[in-house]
Amino acid sequence: MLDYPPHHLSRFTINSLEGIRNGYGLRYACVTHLYLLDPIYDLRKLKSLRAGAAVYVHGHLAGGTNPSLVEAMHFGLPLLAFDCDFNRATTENKAFYFRDANELLHLVDMRDEVIFRTNGEAMLEIAQRRYTWEIIAKQYFDLIGSA
Repeated sequence: MLDYPPHHLSRFTINSLEGIRNGYGLRYACVTHLYLLDPIYDLRKLKSLRAGAAVYVHGHLAGGTNPSLVEAMHFGLPLLAFDCDFNRATTENKAFYFRDANELLHLVDMRDEVIFRTNGEAMLEIAQRRYTWEIIAKQYFDLIGSA
């Protein structure tokens, strides 16, 4: 990502589970358009950060239905996700997918407002249809009841 001309990029804020004190934080500390944050566990702060985002990039490649992916879908943000079975299943193959940094940069450069808005609406629709506490709790109770 560092080799990509910064004037093409907007400001990026990254909430890293690894934190800024690790190798990533030190390696990218001099990149002026990139802000690395330590993990944020305060839900109000996290909600505020996500609500102000223009797009959500989900780089996890394993973990089933990742909570952070599902939470982001509820904001109706356009979603750029690492291309793996878990992320495709969670987003019903309707997110934008990347396999490497170049593909991610291509998606970021695309930034078509209509396409991104439509994608965000699709992510919100999926989240409201599949990933609410009411729906998930019912599925658990149905599963327990059938055992």
